[in-house]
Amino acid sequence: MALTPKLNEPDIAELREVLRAELRPLTICLSQSWGGLEQVAAQDALDLSEQGFPVQVLCLAESPIHLYLAKKKEIKLLPLHHRPRNHFDLKLREELSGLITNGTNLIHSHQTSLLGSIVPWVWMNPKVALFASRHIMNRHYKRDFYHRAI
Repeated sequence: MALTPKLNEPDIAELREVLRAELRPLTICLSQSWGGLEQVAAQDALDLSEQGFPVQVLCLAESPIHLYLAKKKEIKLLPLHHRPRNHFDLKLREELSGLITNGTNLIHSHQTSLLGSIVPWVWMNPKVALFASRHIMNRHYKRDFYHRAI
């Protein structure tokens, strides 16, 4: 017995239309690599874009994800020319503040290590939803305040 109702195609199309009018997503992937994490981040952004969402991607300038997505006209790239610190990065705060002021209301980080430089700047903004994807389970020390808060 299903606990949730099954959505049919007209319901999904209607939901998509409502969400398109409301969501302004930002994908964050600040990596210099081109492995699974970066490829998933790029594909997620492309998938959202194909559904009609105005996706923006915050990435490092000249990184593999930047070079890959630069060929895609449907994505707005926001290349950073500095590597943000993992905690309380003021340059990243300035960048995020400008994006939020201009309507960004959904932030998806593909790197949990950056939450210390994202969470403090969006914590008190109820109009912005933030979530992070953890792509690999590892034995890195994750017992700091931000990871406990997740």
